[in-house]
Amino acid sequence: MRTLLAALTDDPSLRRRRRLRAAAIAGTVTALVAASTWFSADAIAHGRRQRYWSSLTNQLLEIERERGLLQLAADALRARDANLMSVYRSYRPKDGVVDHEDPTVAAALLREVKGSMRDSEAWISAANEILGRPISYAVLEDHRATITALVFAPDGRSLYSGAEDGEVRRWRFGERHAELIYEHGGQITALVLTPDGRTLLSSGKDQKVRRWSTDSPGPSKVIAAHEGEVTTVVVDHQGLRALSGGKDKLARIIGLEGDAPSRVLAGHRGTVFAGAFSP
Repeated sequence: MRTLLAALTDDPSLRRRRRLRAAAIAGTVTALVAASTWFSADAIAHGRRQRYWSSLTNQLLEIERERGLLQLAADALRARDANLMSVYRSYRPKDGVVDHEDPTVAAALLREVKGSMRDSEAWISAANEILGRPISYAVLEDHRATITALVFAPDGRSLYSGAEDGEVRRWRFGERHAELIYEHGGQITALVLTPDGRTLLSSGKDQKVRRWSTDSPGPSKVIAAHEGEVTTVVVDHQGLRALSGGKDKLARIIGLEGDAPSRVLAGHRGTVFAGAFSP
């Protein structure tokens, strides 16, 4: 009975329609899957293209930015060098005029020129002009009054200076500031060192000659006193004696070793301005 019912319900056309429907559904699903896959691949490719062009654009912008910065730096350097050359012209030596200006500032300005202007005819000509003049080794500025006396130490490592206000200073090369040694009661008129550089003598308008040891800083010692301004001080070749002269018309020989007595030399009718020991 069941077999008969199954045979009666088995319609070939119905089966065909069912197969066609199933095939259509499968095709639709396949098409949808294919379309989805294609759209996904296209989206991925589009994303890749966008990232590529975005990266390329950023690289180009970075290159352009660096080029702009380099151009700005080059322009700034040219402007700086042009300004240095302009300032240099106000310090350069004047032709046909007695030169009282220190050319060191002009030389320093030329040295600071860094760019292509160093190859210019103007810079080369200026450098040749400045290098033909004496350049300061250092500029010493601690004195507040006019410097009236100078003496170099025998070893060349220091310089002693005296000023109108009575200050005596020691400059050690390589150090920025000077050491104040002592002060006279008036303008310094002479500074002299013994040949070994260990003793410094100074004189001033305070009518005194002072002695100071360069090895052991301490108070100076008055070794001679005139009745007028002291105008000159010299030391003999052995550093054993000193000679001072002044407006009191006298010359004094001063022993520098132990308690050697001083001698007074009279006879001049005017100020003693200079003296010297025979070899």
